[in-house]
Amino acid sequence: MTDDLFEAVESFRMYKYLKTLDPLWPVAVGVADVGHARAQNKPSTWRSLNDQANQFLFSQISGSHRQRTTVFSQPTLCANNPDPGPQTAAQQVTATTPEGLSTATLSVVGPAGSTVNPLAAADPDGVATDAVVPSRLPSAVVRTPDCRESTTTSWPGRYTAVSAPLPRDTTYVGLGSVKVPYTLTGGPSATLNARVWVMPASGGPALLMTRGTYRLDTPAYDPVAGTLRLPLYGNHWPLAAGHRIRLDLQEVDAPTFRPTNIPNQLTLQPPALTLPTRESGAVAVPGG
Repeated sequence: MTDDLFEAVESFRMYKYLKTLDPLWPVAVGVADVGHARAQNKPSTWRSLNDQANQFLFSQISGSHRQRTTVFSQPTLCANNPDPGPQTAAQQVTATTPEGLSTATLSVVGPAGSTVNPLAAADPDGVATDAVVPSRLPSAVVRTPDCRESTTTSWPGRYTAVSAPLPRDTTYVGLGSVKVPYTLTGGPSATLNARVWVMPASGGPALLMTRGTYRLDTPAYDPVAGTLRLPLYGNHWPLAAGHRIRLDLQEVDAPTFRPTNIPNQLTLQPPALTLPTRESGAVAVPGG
């Protein structure tokens, strides 16, 4: 779920497609903190995934058979998170569908604002969270921490909203989205990128939980003014009471995503972040 090049949503899409063809199609999906950067790829996580994959393979190797299968997810745990919550990597959750991993939602509604292209081009958080470099490999010029940290709390041209402290422990698991009422001026297209961070209650840098991107193209399929649903890549992250959620929206998130060539501006009415959660009972906190 932390692979920014091959996101979990693609595996979920294929799983659901095969299950529409046959509810007993022999396919299972497991997601965890593995893959390309920014995944940590801990040996213990890989061993757990490989053990379960091998068990599935051995049960099918003499001939596949129709059966009920599951989707399972393991949490992302960061050594640089001072408030890791009560979970361990071994505490995976299982469901028959990706949506079944969660039972409720955490929502954050921020204030109105705007994003400007190309003002945010120099945002250092873009480099700090890039999907390819800097990497965690020993040969990397710049070693990154276990989970990607924000280097700046705000930046010109970037929209940033920070939630009130969470009232209780909860677990973000699944994909999520940001609902954004917008008005585009200055050009026919724009790319709106989202980054969602957790701010530990005890202080320290904000840590990247998930991100997403959406390409606005008014000549082809988007209105100049409307409401878009920006999909997120997803994660499985334990959240503790007192944590704050930070939402960044911007047209330039370089070098991971390429911005549009023509300078423009997006005027945003209050964006609404929605994250699926494991625990029952919806939680809504204001953002400012």
